[in-house]
Amino acid sequence: MKKVFEKLSSHEVGFFKSHLEAHGIPTELRNGSMIGSMSLELLFVELWVLDDGDYDRAVALLEEYRKNSRTEVEGTWQCASCGAEVPENFEQCWKCQTVRPEATL
Repeated sequence: MKKVFEKLSSHEVGFFKSHLEAHGIPTELRNGSMIGSMSLELLFVELWVLDDGDYDRAVALLEEYRKNSRTEVEGTWQCASCGAEVPENFEQCWKCQTVRPEATL
């Protein structure tokens, strides 16, 4: 098994899991249930390919998708209340509605 992607945003990792599996690459998510952890590294949701032989193809598929995605937001900020990754153009957190601090504007 090899890790191909990680991010705080579980919805994006979940989407990439579905994308790879739709292309016949079996995957596994790790750390998704560690949200209550005190360690920041455990908050990152990881996407792993089960077969090392699929690694290069998986990385290429993810890079191709991200390169061609027109919906990808250039920047993000992290909500201080819930830790969600929020698109740069949002003035409040999409998850908990906390207003973006002025210091990050």
